[in-house]
Amino acid sequence: MLGYVLSAAANAVMLAVCLTRWRRRVIGSGIIAALIAQLGWSVMLAAQGDDVRVAVGLAMSLHYLRDLIWALVLIQCLAGSHDGWVVRAGRRLLFALMALVALVALGAAASLLPTASALLVRYLEPNRLWGGFALAAGGLVLVEQLARNTRSGRQWELKFVWLAIGGFYAWDLCVFSTAMLHGPTRDFWIAGGFVNTLLAGVLAIGLWRI
Repeated sequence: MLGYVLSAAANAVMLAVCLTRWRRRVIGSGIIAALIAQLGWSVMLAAQGDDVRVAVGLAMSLHYLRDLIWALVLIQCLAGSHDGWVVRAGRRLLFALMALVALVALGAAASLLPTASALLVRYLEPNRLWGGFALAAGGLVLVEQLARNTRSGRQWELKFVWLAIGGFYAWDLCVFSTAMLHGPTRDFWIAGGFVNTLLAGVLAIGLWRI
């Protein structure tokens, strides 16, 4: 639980800074929405670690929402650092991801209803690991595309941003692939809070450079 409390605190501090001193740096990038999602996700896992019951549908939706919003940030970075077909493809993907974000948000709201929650658990829980695995793999592909297509003049600015977001996805890929092969491992979930706290520091360096 301590790791996710630290992660929530780190993301809360970054969110406060982005809403005040760094507001002009991050406007239009989706970073603020991503930090809100990261903060909510960390608080939820900290609550679960303290034996607070959280609806399975809500927990799944928050995790998927967090991953999708980071994907939106990557696409915004890609569109802002490259021209041509990459931007056009990124905008199409951006609209598709926005639709997915809306659906996940609706799922999170529906999971708060007792009857809907039971329905979501029955249909989504068997496939939740596959969903997390697919989002993590897709996020790493976006990070690779951003690293490859960023103009040389902007690589210094964005390098730590894509390293941090890539770290979030890489850790998720490790957690979900291990869970699919050997079953959920509590040690991975406990360590995840500390990993996300460290990656929040890497992201702060990246935002400071912008």
